[in-house]
Amino acid sequence: MSGFQRQTNSYKIINSTVKLSDSIIIRYDDILSYNPHNYTFTITKILADRLDNLHGTPFAVTVEKQIIYTGYFWAGFSSSMVDWITIDPLNYSGKNQIRVQLGYPGLVEGDFIPDNRNDERILEVLKRDSKLIDK
Repeated sequence: MSGFQRQTNSYKIINSTVKLSDSIIIRYDDILSYNPHNYTFTITKILADRLDNLHGTPFAVTVEKQIIYTGYFWAGFSSSMVDWITIDPLNYSGKNQIRVQLGYPGLVEGDFIPDNRNDERILEVLKRDSKLIDK
């Protein structure tokens, strides 16, 4: 993403203001699988090793250049709360997995974050390419 606006006093990205850039953080080929039950992507080890320095970096998940959802890479060591979608870029599991979650450290009671993590367009592409875990 090269530009966007946020809601006042919030990390919530206004998706209609997002400008996509040519810089892609996670390429589709770097995704090995996706588990829609726990919202976890398994990615290549090479990519997992490169994500360490992305704390605070915004991202957009797209299908055919259509934005499905936006969020931030937000490291688990942070003391700041985020009221938007986050991915911890640090690979604590050792399994090259990154989990997409609603808010950091989690969803605050009474707050609303649109949950498009399992949008049918994403799942359809992943299923087509045998990257969707159906267990």
